[in-house]
Amino acid sequence: MVNLPRERFVLRKFLSVSAIAVLLVAGVAQATTLYNSVSDGSLPEGIGSVLGGVVWQDKLYVLRASGRYDSGSYSTGTGLSFDVENYLPSSIKISREALIALAGDQLFVLGSRNHLYDFNLATYSTVLPFTGLSLPFAIADGMTVDLVGNVFFSADGGISKFPPLSGIADLVFGSHVGAIAIGPDGLIYGIDGDNNEIKRFHAADGTAAGGFVLTGTIDPAALLIGPDGRLYVADGNGGGLIYDSQTGALLGSLSSAVANLDASGGRTSLALDSQGRLYLWDANTGVHVFDVATPEPATTWTLGVGMIALGLHRRSALR
Repeated sequence: MVNLPRERFVLRKFLSVSAIAVLLVAGVAQATTLYNSVSDGSLPEGIGSVLGGVVWQDKLYVLRASGRYDSGSYSTGTGLSFDVENYLPSSIKISREALIALAGDQLFVLGSRNHLYDFNLATYSTVLPFTGLSLPFAIADGMTVDLVGNVFFSADGGISKFPPLSGIADLVFGSHVGAIAIGPDGLIYGIDGDNNEIKRFHAADGTAAGGFVLTGTIDPAALLIGPDGRLYVADGNGGGLIYDSQTGALLGSLSSAVANLDASGGRTSLALDSQGRLYLWDANTGVHVFDVATPEPATTWTLGVGMIALGLHRRSALR
């Protein structure tokens, strides 16, 4: 048996422990949580002609091109169930290209011929009697509304801002932007699908506010920013990813078992209720519910943790 000098033995032991510690920290920092769907289901009368969905007072409202909207809710044990159907007033004309967005209890609908309607879900009445908007584009890709009533549309790669009660845009900004959403920080977030990144803009003047590249393999189809700052991106290939909206760090993923979200070119939308349930709707497979408030036991780790397990195994085998 060869006896090593004490100084070399201590140094080797220190380096081994240090290397393991470094790998462990790196692995933990990059771990992401996988969330599986807790409920999947079709809508009443099937999923055809559905335009999108929003959540208001913890109920899911799904709008159809006919003007019909189905309202439903999720409960543990029962899953997702829907009430009898309702219809928007006949004065609201909707097309297959319609967009919807929610601000408070106001449901904004961009209908046929670029008519914008503001429908109050609480009072069942039309709020803004717009006769039409002077939109600088034929079809909008996305729409979002801030809490003071400014309406933002994305189309042809740019974003147009319309003040409350106005049919004329007072600001046009950005480029290469598809789906958009407004965050709790008041910024406008937009998907740049060509470069696989998130762009941020100040809502007041349209100036750029940074952004980040979407890590992971993803075909971004829709986005949502939760009140806690987590950014949810639906993946057209199935499922979705969850990011920190400020740093761009990857936090988790939605099960890719929810697949082919944009296979038919239909719209995909995301909505979040106060209980931390995320609703993902798409035109092909219906509504899927994820409990993103409760971490799941299934966790995806980076290669760093795998290297730690391999290193420990090899060291024990040498003894």
